[in-house]
Amino acid sequence: MSAIFLTTTDSAKLCTAGGNCGASLYYENGAEWTDYEFQVDVKLANLSDFPGGLRGRLNPKTGESYFTWVYPAQKLIIGYVAIAWDCNANKGQAAKDVWQPPKVSEWGQLKMVVTGEVISASGWNGKKVLSIKDGSWKKGTIALMTFSQDVFFDNVRVSRKG
Repeated sequence: MSAIFLTTTDSAKLCTAGGNCGASLYYENGAEWTDYEFQVDVKLANLSDFPGGLRGRLNPKTGESYFTWVYPAQKLIIGYVAIAWDCNANKGQAAKDVWQPPKVSEWGQLKMVVTGEVISASGWNGKKVLSIKDGSWKKGTIALMTFSQDVFFDNVRVSRKG
């Protein structure tokens, strides 16, 4: 399996709702998924903020989802409850934590776990960095996201909880 190189100009499965959404590559057949772990290897092109992140329990028609976004320059990882594709359309920051980004061009791993009303994320070293309790979205698929930078994704894994 080769890495997925997702740029902000990719045309495949771009979010189309307008606004500040960058590129989102999503899995179409996961609309009914409920509780799962979503894990992916990520390599950043640089350590500037807003490279991208993960969406879980995504409704691809509306963009409603939970998303985990990395901010390498600030050394933060932030979780949001999105109400649309536009990343600025959200219910506000739901959780944030300190996060140590990898070196440029070094592979790391991001993981999102959705179980019931709890959504958690783990950063590069596998340490759980944030947790959100919200019952807005009960089911949905996954997406890889970029915004202002190129990002490499590899070894995308989804496994059912329980």
